[in-house]
Amino acid sequence: MVFNGLPEVFDDKVQNAELYIQKRIYETLKFLSLLPINQNETGLFSNYLNGEIELGDPLYTNNGITFNEIKFGKGQTVGGQTLPIGFMYKANTRNKQRGRYESDLLSFYNEAVIKIADFCEDKYSKSIMAGGRQHDPTVTLNNWDTAENIIDNELIIEDEMMYNTNDDRTGFSPNTAFVSRKTKLTIDAALRKENYESNFNYIASNKVAQGKFCFFDVNNPGATIEKYADPEYSVVQTLADDNITEIATDNGTVPIPPAFLNISEVNPNRPQVVENYIWAESNVNMRDSNGFLII
Repeated sequence: MVFNGLPEVFDDKVQNAELYIQKRIYETLKFLSLLPINQNETGLFSNYLNGEIELGDPLYTNNGITFNEIKFGKGQTVGGQTLPIGFMYKANTRNKQRGRYESDLLSFYNEAVIKIADFCEDKYSKSIMAGGRQHDPTVTLNNWDTAENIIDNELIIEDEMMYNTNDDRTGFSPNTAFVSRKTKLTIDAALRKENYESNFNYIASNKVAQGKFCFFDVNNPGATIEKYADPEYSVVQTLADDNITEIATDNGTVPIPPAFLNISEVNPNRPQVVENYIWAESNVNMRDSNGFLII
């Protein structure tokens, strides 16, 4: 079964359905295109929230001289695990005979993907907003309603994120921000009105409160998405386990993103009943709180 004109790279109905839903979750859940994704076999990980870092200048390695040690202050390590969420659709096999089954199944997949993406975006956003480095309240920012104010704010934010309170470099330089939908509209309108281009890419999220910002470096993210796609229920994960990341088609190769969702069709040995399941098991892993500046 091939949905929405997707390339017919698989010859099995369930496998083509999976290719469709994997594509849909990447279109719907923005974090999957912004943070690295890690296949976590155990489902367990540790969030590390940084303490202060103490370091001196590097030393020459002459005879008898040792390297300076970088000392990390007491941070906070919080254990985490991937969380499974999903949906079931119970159908009547008579719908297959009447031609309704595939249409209903497509509607089920679409609704389930949106709900799963919405849940994950809410979960990830809350973890990052709570675990990221908080903006220095003594540093004053302008209103975000004119292009001049926006550019000035961006310069202040860039400097604050690049250096810690000891004026040591953090290794992070912001280029992307999650903001509320209303804030993005305000920023876009102000920049367009005065024909300015922003230094940052502002991404609207209905999970970010009005007036809040989450800045990060998309080229060096301070977090990963930990997920577990079960190869028994994901042919895309099976391919990844075999180091296959592309599939050849008549129009060239099609890249395969990391599997995020699992699906299963089950016949429960009951008359005229077929059950379809879709689920995801994931969480966000904060690897370095300096990788996010929260305002």
